[in-house]
Amino acid sequence: MELLSGLDELDARAAELDSQALHAPFIDRFCSSSCWILPAAEALMPPGQPLVAAGEAGFLATVVRRRGEVRTLEPCEASWGLASPLVGSAPELLADAAAQLLIAREADWDLLVLSGLPLGSPLLDRLARRLARRYRVGLGPVTRRHIASLDGGLDGFLSRRPRGLRKTLRQGLRRAADEGIRFETAHTSDPDQADALFDRVLDIERRSWKGQAGVGLAEEPMREFYRRVSRRLAASGQHRLLLARHGDDDIAFVLGAVFGNTYRGLQFSFDERFARVGLGNLAQYHQLLELTSDASIASYDLGTGGEYKADWAEDGWDSVCLVAAR
Repeated sequence: MELLSGLDELDARAAELDSQALHAPFIDRFCSSSCWILPAAEALMPPGQPLVAAGEAGFLATVVRRRGEVRTLEPCEASWGLASPLVGSAPELLADAAAQLLIAREADWDLLVLSGLPLGSPLLDRLARRLARRYRVGLGPVTRRHIASLDGGLDGFLSRRPRGLRKTLRQGLRRAADEGIRFETAHTSDPDQADALFDRVLDIERRSWKGQAGVGLAEEPMREFYRRVSRRLAASGQHRLLLARHGDDDIAFVLGAVFGNTYRGLQFSFDERFARVGLGNLAQYHQLLELTSDASIASYDLGTGGEYKADWAEDGWDSVCLVAAR
């Protein structure tokens, strides 16, 4: 692998990185792509010294950040443990190339913290074995992503959901109709329009329980991070946004992205005044209604966290953090 000059050069090669991500097995492809990791490095994570490289086997995208007195080499996005710093279609070759580079640059770091590596995958196994020859190696906690198949369209999807969830959806649809609530798509390929739509998202978020508690998208650095993500999604044609409206007011949103044959849910929220309607479930339902009308989309990746997601998905994909110390 050859070192790149930094994140600017990685950005210039974003299309190549994203192509590798699309063909990489097991990893969280979207959260390892340019639309996620570059905004994270720019706006979400602490500053650091990029250590990025590319080669025939794929990409290594990491940053050395100081955590107290320790220089930690970690992925560009290290908040959720979703982004894999190794992105390529040939896992074992990529692991060998990355291990060789990391060893060659060991003077730059004290601790490796490489998250987003799929549990039981050739990528993790090969990398761990190579690094264990020289360093103390261990695994961090498991991160689970919830993924739902869209096979069989909306009817097929609903047939695989718990009876209680289906009943809740039917009741919510009746309440929403009685309230005059409607759902509209608001996708865009214009980054400036994405900014305007994101402002509408923030307005909803401020009226949600998260916004009222000061823990939502409206707070920095999350606000700037997701604004940058939204702009990149629009520019790459991946932007997806669903809005719920009551009269002239926006009252709920679902923000997501399409990457390859997968829809990746990112954030959703709703105006707390309409909590009785069950807007969270209804927004998901209407998003699925649109997704299942597109034959090119095969799965819905709900991401990690949230106990409710287990009811919406049938598969769980596990990744771990590989830690290595000299």
